[in-house]
Amino acid sequence: MIFKIVDTAGGVATVYRRTEAGSDRLYEEVTAEALRSARGGALVGIDCGNVERALHGRINLANTGADLTGERPGNAAFAEMLAAANNIKGEAWAPGGSIRLTGSEDFLLATDADMSRLTVIVDNWTGAFVLADDEGDPKEHLPGDDVVERLTDGDLQAGNRVLSGWADLPETNDKLVVLETSRPMYSYRGKLQTEVVINITSREGFLKYPLKYTIDKASIMKITLRPLASRRKHVVLPTFDIRKAGPRATDKRGIQIPYILNRMTRADIERGHFLMATGELPDNPDLMRNEYAALSVISSPSVPWVGRHDGSGRRESLYALSNQRTCGLTIKSAIAIGDGWGASGGNDNCDLTFVDCDLSRYDSHRPTQYRMRLVRCTIGYWGVLASMMGDLELLDCTVEQATPLRLKREASVISSRVDTGGFCDGGLLVRNLTVRTYPVGDDEEADTIHFMRQVARGSDNPKPDGSPVDYTWFKWIDIDGLRVEGPGFLRFEPTRFQGGPRGDDPARLTLPERISIRNVIGHVQYQYDFTGRSFNAALADDPFDIYIEHTGANHDRIFFQEDERGDIAVNVSLSGCNSNASSPAFADTLGLIRTNAPGRYLLTGGSFSRINAYGDGANGGWPKGTVFLTAYAPVVNDRAAVSGENPIVNLTPRHNGWAELHQPQIHLASVARYAADGTTREARCAGLLNARLVDPVFLQHPDDGGGSFALIPANLAGNEFTLTNGNMREGQQLQLAFGAAGHGDFPLPAPGGKTSLAGIDDSGHGQFLVLERVEDDRLRVLSGRDVKGILLASA
Repeated sequence: MIFKIVDTAGGVATVYRRTEAGSDRLYEEVTAEALRSARGGALVGIDCGNVERALHGRINLANTGADLTGERPGNAAFAEMLAAANNIKGEAWAPGGSIRLTGSEDFLLATDADMSRLTVIVDNWTGAFVLADDEGDPKEHLPGDDVVERLTDGDLQAGNRVLSGWADLPETNDKLVVLETSRPMYSYRGKLQTEVVINITSREGFLKYPLKYTIDKASIMKITLRPLASRRKHVVLPTFDIRKAGPRATDKRGIQIPYILNRMTRADIERGHFLMATGELPDNPDLMRNEYAALSVISSPSVPWVGRHDGSGRRESLYALSNQRTCGLTIKSAIAIGDGWGASGGNDNCDLTFVDCDLSRYDSHRPTQYRMRLVRCTIGYWGVLASMMGDLELLDCTVEQATPLRLKREASVISSRVDTGGFCDGGLLVRNLTVRTYPVGDDEEADTIHFMRQVARGSDNPKPDGSPVDYTWFKWIDIDGLRVEGPGFLRFEPTRFQGGPRGDDPARLTLPERISIRNVIGHVQYQYDFTGRSFNAALADDPFDIYIEHTGANHDRIFFQEDERGDIAVNVSLSGCNSNASSPAFADTLGLIRTNAPGRYLLTGGSFSRINAYGDGANGGWPKGTVFLTAYAPVVNDRAAVSGENPIVNLTPRHNGWAELHQPQIHLASVARYAADGTTREARCAGLLNARLVDPVFLQHPDDGGGSFALIPANLAGNEFTLTNGNMREGQQLQLAFGAAGHGDFPLPAPGGKTSLAGIDDSGHGQFLVLERVEDDRLRVLSGRDVKGILLASA
């Protein structure tokens, strides 16, 4: 391109052209001979008033006659600066000061800019500051065009990243691709939504992201190719003073026009601060909307929170950042604090990343494709409202549940979008997440923060027939590092769908296939509720419907719950998971592990207060299926306040399963504690007889001072065992309980004496045991089959 620069000061017209890469100047003078030889060179007249600055590609707003005091409208001067910079592909530059904009016109920037010192006063201006490329218009390709017809079935398979049919089509190189088909994918607010695929091609048909779903070529309605920028631009935005802004206008789609509309690709965009008055905006506009922006980084946009009343009695903040059909966009250090409607929202984005941002929430309306990643972000109590056709990642983030304004039913780290049917077809990856809680009420629900709040309500947004989307609430969940701070507690319910009666699942949502949770500190209740739920077809041939793994995950209580159907099977592993010493809400069930869902449970180390596999009698007694529980070296703290006689292990033979506790260390509550709870040690320990105990150790409460009551581990296999109660006396009544129904009473003989008892072991065999008191504190079994039991000594 050749450009004509007019020096109005000297009256001399000189022609310049862009220099080659590596030169210290952007433009050089063109000789008459070079001008004559230039064929088709474009001549662009620019009245810049400063040839030297134009030579270096910088157009100064001050040289356009702009009023930088902000007293008079400066629309013409601002437009002149932008047009001049766009024409020479230079830099729009503004010194310190203010410029006032009025009317409804848009202002286009298609090149670099530095307006960091400038304040734009919005005086009822309803247009947009548009950032865009100057690479040509997007082109639509319909069925019958080469771009569509040369695609093969192999090109369109799920997981593919190379479109071989585009290998020798140069018009497909370096493009933002928007592929639209007639296939129904999901419903949004009651309306059917067809397939939209967002991606990027480089050369020879290579895609940046693999295809999520197989595409039916016959269903393709349109492929739009949008050119990517040929060079990377750098834009520093001004401050926008919207304290006197009136209602925003709407575009032809009926959508409010944002203050900043960014459509740039391959750009580094910085700053953009908004000054707001305290109080309310007259409407709810986007402050900055990124639309078809790709491969760009937006840094340090900021906005203070502002209240808005919509008639609900609720304070809400506006959508500060909105993202529509972006691809490979990164937003860094965005500050938009609020505790109502979120600072960021979006539709149909692909690979969206937030880094070091301060957001009131992120709200993905139409699903995000490939991945949405939040890194080192602070998020308000609304958290993340997720609608995904890809993975959601929260890395080193903090969720602040710190506001007295929040409604308890809305508090959540991650929630589903009600108006898409609630699906997230991808995985959830969490690393080192901190949740800060604050008390807002005096009951359990008021202080509950939901980690995952699934609201189905799919009756208005059911899964359409023919949709390839897996309607699941995340296919897998992987959490490593979760810290809950403050007086409240976190409820982790990845399998419970709210918003309808139990068993109501009109959106046909399925459950995660695998859940892995590691390294959790703080008050957390885990509740796996499988009532009325369905499972992924991927596990149809697997003996288990869902795999759940906890490692080093502290808990207030853990529930695995199924209804009377009993038609599922879980595979659960709890390793090194300790119950908390106290809980703000679960004093009566602290440390309880409820295993009412059929399946296999493996406990390794860790601690708990009770294991309950009996469930609610009102529901006929759960579980209906088989429960297999094996624990290795667990610590059992029988310390929770209880109502009635709740055994430490509540698993009866009619459940068609078993419980084995290997080397359990059982810490008993004090006699006074049992009395206060209306029970006894015998009743509390009775359930242990329904489990198989291998080398158990019982520890009495210090308040009992050596105790008038002893529970003594007894391995009745020809071994000796010690009477740990130091004041055992001749004639004292002992009871040896073993198996599911075996027990026998006998007096303690004198040292050297013998005694016998009869009973039935857990295999149903009759037993006749002979015991000898070989020393004051030792008993030896002289005869009998191998059995294990508990020796009870009366006062």
